[in-house]
Amino acid sequence: MPTTAPHLDRHTGARALRFICLPGLVPDGPETFARQLPLLRALGSVVIVTYPYEAFDLDAVIAAVEDEIAAATTVDAAPILVGLSVGGGIAIELLRRAAESGRRLPLAGVV
Repeated sequence: MPTTAPHLDRHTGARALRFICLPGLVPDGPETFARQLPLLRALGSVVIVTYPYEAFDLDAVIAAVEDEIAAATTVDAAPILVGLSVGGGIAIELLRRAAESGRRLPLAGVV
């Protein structure tokens, strides 16, 4: 059975921001953010999520992103959620689920 957990590609950065990048659901989606790594790393660390395309599981992706947000706050990094295309929809769903359950995610920003 294929894995449903997303891969998190981490890059260290210069400041106390953590960009959690959610690309579109296409094989080259992460390249959108990879091209911007020099700019993003000048502002903070970067996590680029890659989805397991053979077995996409929204719940697993959201759980991994929530874990990454929590991990960022434990090291005093301000998490910024960045979604593009389907990644934007995932970000909205994550925010919707948090609001529905009465939780406020400790995000410094959403793009």
